[in-house]
Amino acid sequence: MMVCCIFGSLFLASLIALGPPVVVEMYHEHKRGTKTARWLLLALLVNFLWAFWGRE
Repeated sequence: MMVCCIFGSLFLASLIALGPPVVVEMYHEHKRGTKTARWLLLALLVNFLWAFWGRE
């Protein structure tokens, strides 16, 4: 679980560092059905859910 937290935090930090245009482009790629963008968005969602509701 700690490894997931570390990698998820690094992924989130990289999205923030790259800025909104990259996030918007990832969203458009997701809409076009690109598997990579779909998995990245899923990983981000899982990280958020685990970060806010999974820790005790």
